Amino acid sequence: MTVYPRSMAPRRAFTLIELLVTLAIIGILAAILIPTVGKVRERAKIVEATADARSIMTAFKLYYATYGQWPTTNGKIFGSNNPDQSDWGKDAENSDGETVWDFITSMFKGGLGYDPDGRARNPQKVAFAPFPEDKIVDGNIVDPWGNPYKFKLDVDNDGRIPRFLEAHLDDPEKDQVWVGDTVIVWSRGPDGADWRKEEAEDDPKTW
Repeated sequence: MTVYPRSMAPRRAFTLIELLVTLAIIGILAAILIPTVGKVRERAKIVEATADARSIMTAFKLYYATYGQWPTTNGKIFGSNNPDQSDWGKDAENSDGETVWDFITSMFKGGLGYDPDGRARNPQKVAFAPFPEDKIVDGNIVDPWGNPYKFKLDVDNDGRIPRFLEAHLDDPEKDQVWVGDTVIVWSRGPDGADWRKEEAEDDPKTW
């Protein structure tokens, strides 16, 4: 009988059954880990969106503390050429939520923040929230899913903001959500929808 030194002993190859078992184990582990990794990434996006929303909320509050007013006119968030202002943009409080327009984004970064009427809304050039460029698309601050953040302001100073536009609700008395704050900011979340209460359950928000 030939005796080989341990270092020279012939190595036994994997049998087909052993190879199949190994592949099966790898497949099972992948099936367990891939969904988990996906959930971790989605959770990270939610955390990021919540932090961004809070930064935007803080920026609005700092703006109000600096100038004693919101960047609105007659409660509307952007300008009009009509003297009676009848065609102004969405109401900054009683709407389905406004996106962060480019003049607001510019303002947050320390720019003058010219609104569509050509008025500088940040004459002191205060940098309220200088978001990085990769979070700004077409002038809007966007969430990790690529949608602009939305906000509402307490323009009537009653200390509360209606989250939903009542006209969008089947039963406004039952489903309306009132938030006790001067600013609310939210992301549409993973589903990209926030129109009704049931669609907004996954929305990262400031309240």
